[in-house]
Amino acid sequence: MRRNAARLTGEFRRRVCWALEKWAATGLPDDILDMIADWALNDPDPGEELWQVRATNGQLYYGGDPYLFGINTNRGAAVRTLVKCLVQRQPPQIERAFALPEQAATDPSTAVRVCVIDALTHLRKYDRERTFAIFSSRTFLFHHRFALVLSIWSGTSNRSRATMTILPLK
Repeated sequence: MRRNAARLTGEFRRRVCWALEKWAATGLPDDILDMIADWALNDPDPGEELWQVRATNGQLYYGGDPYLFGINTNRGAAVRTLVKCLVQRQPPQIERAFALPEQAATDPSTAVRVCVIDALTHLRKYDRERTFAIFSSRTFLFHHRFALVLSIWSGTSNRSRATMTILPLK
C-alpha cells in the first residue's frame, strides 16, 4: 500500500479506511496512520453536504442524516478509523488520538464534524474533561434546520455508548 498511496484517490481512500479499521487492534505502522491523518484533515471529500440535497425522487440523500453521510465520506471515514486505530494500539496513543478531533472539530462539513463526535466516544474514558471540551467548543455549530442531541456522558465510565440523534427543528 505504501508504494501506491499517492495513487489512492476518491472513494478508494474511504475503502482503505474501512479495511484498516478492521485491523485497528493489530497496531498499524505510523506511516500508514500518518497517511490516514492527512486524509482526515485534507481530503477534498466531502465537497458538499450531500445529505441536504434532494434526489430526483424528492427524498434527501442518506435520509437527511449527516452522520450516515459522514461515515461515507473520505474525511469522515478517516477520522473514525484513525482514532479507533490509535486507541487500540498497545500501548494506546491517546495524545495523538486527541489531536485529530481537536483539529477536525473545525472542519467545514457538518457531516465530518458529526464523525468527530463519534470518534470522541472512543476517547471519553481517557480524559472526560478534554473530550467534553472538544465537544462543547463553539466549532460544533450545525445546520440551522437540525439540533443534535447527544448523551455521551451517561452510563458507567468505561462502558457508556454514545446516543446520537439528529432532530429536525420546527
